[in-house]
Amino acid sequence: MPGKSKNEFSFEITEELGVIWESDKGGIQIEVNMISYNGDEPKLDIRKWSYNRNDERVMQKGIALSDEAANELAKILIERGYGVDKPKKKDKKDTKKKSKKSRSDDDEDYDN
Repeated sequence: MPGKSKNEFSFEITEELGVIWESDKGGIQIEVNMISYNGDEPKLDIRKWSYNRNDERVMQKGIALSDEAANELAKILIERGYGVDKPKKKDKKDTKKKSKKSRSDDDEDYDN
């Protein structure tokens, strides 16, 4: 198969969208970028980056989202109240009702 081998990996940051968190000590931050992996279409990428001794970026754990997945994430965040001043807090009564389950309610869900 001509071209890149399966083990080759490349990425290009096509657009830097912003930093959403930075370590107080510096050197580590979470960034939102558009990144093209192995020459493919850019994806929304939310990832931790660190910097080595030569002040070069080092990719850490993160997630790359297709346009469709990014839109679904945006919908979920908006529904939860993010994107405005403060996220909505769930009603404590609703949370308790959903999380309460006694052993007698459904014994088959519990292992001995």
